Amino acid sequence: MGPVSELGGSEVGDVAAGDATDRCGGAGGADGRRREVAWHLACDAQAASIARRRVASTLDDWAVVLAPARRHDLALAVSELVTNAVMHTATSTIAVTLRHTVTNRHGRVAIEVHDDDTDGEVAIVDPALAPGRLGGQGLRVVDQVADRWGSRPTEAGKTVWLEVDTTTTC
Repeated sequence: MGPVSELGGSEVGDVAAGDATDRCGGAGGADGRRREVAWHLACDAQAASIARRRVASTLDDWAVVLAPARRHDLALAVSELVTNAVMHTATSTIAVTLRHTVTNRHGRVAIEVHDDDTDGEVAIVDPALAPGRLGGQGLRVVDQVADRWGSRPTEAGKTVWLEVDTTTTC
């Protein structure tokens, strides 16, 4: 058995924004509701798999309403973001933040992947410019499955993020 990849996590928890009354009668369904959790993962070959499983189980715990195909897309996208951090940075730890917000009966899942690479360069590879190249299409996948995505420099590196719209059961 190899080294344990997961360094731990911190549950940021439920954060009520605005009226804390649960108008929808279920977990994750209230207007003005925000839930967030963050994990720190070792930057190794197991990180993407761990992130994918943790995102899926947390969305289940929060009863986030997503079609099965969208759940698959989200799992694929988080795998791509974490894999990029593993493959293209010299970071030792990857921070993954998962957030679910619901306002005015519209939901949004956001995932942020932070590494300490100060290069900050994030770009979609054009396959026509790199024929026969294996890999390099991860951000193209993210671009196709996320409703919004981007990156931003931070004081200690960069964060690549994505958002997927959800529905509520109200």
